[in-house]
Amino acid sequence: MRDSALGKLRNGDATRWTNIAAAELRSAEKLQELANMIGDLLPTDEGSFVVFGSMARREFTLDSDLDWTILIDGRADSLHLQLVHQLRKRLEEAKFKVPGPTEVFGGLIFSHDLVHAVGGDEDTNKNMTRRLLLLLESAAVDAPGSREVRSRIVNAILSRYVQEDASFIGSNTRADRIPRFLLNDVVRFWRTMAVDYANKISCQGR
Repeated sequence: MRDSALGKLRNGDATRWTNIAAAELRSAEKLQELANMIGDLLPTDEGSFVVFGSMARREFTLDSDLDWTILIDGRADSLHLQLVHQLRKRLEEAKFKVPGPTEVFGGLIFSHDLVHAVGGDEDTNKNMTRRLLLLLESAAVDAPGSREVRSRIVNAILSRYVQEDASFIGSNTRADRIPRFLLNDVVRFWRTMAVDYANKISCQGR
């Protein structure tokens, strides 16, 4: 097994955390399958195939659905929609479970909304969820240019949070500080998740 955090915790004892180890191995296999699937579809200088959730955490199981997006950092193009249709067809043929019904994932996401619609009326719960999960729990599938595009957008989002925080301007900024607007959005995101979860539980009980 590769020198992962799990590998270090197991310390050579293969009987420890076997289910987590199996999920990690399955995730690696599925990520390679996805890389093979997407390789000839992406516009290499402006598109990234990004996965979220259990796949990004390397905890993918037989019961997991696949939360994904095509992340575009470039000009809008009618061909992008064809790309999504082709990818959905390939994922269906490969028997991947589709994302949930909220339509947060499973399509196109453009970098402009993630970087510039921070706060205000345009920053919907859907946009905030996408932005925070991109920062906290995402991975680019290993296709040409995919990692570079995701990294570029992540850095642009983080730069936006820093630029909005006046306490980060100047030479006395502490290295261990977190931009207050980023911290606020992380808290807001988890509060939204908790409220949505409570609502789903309430609806199931009716």
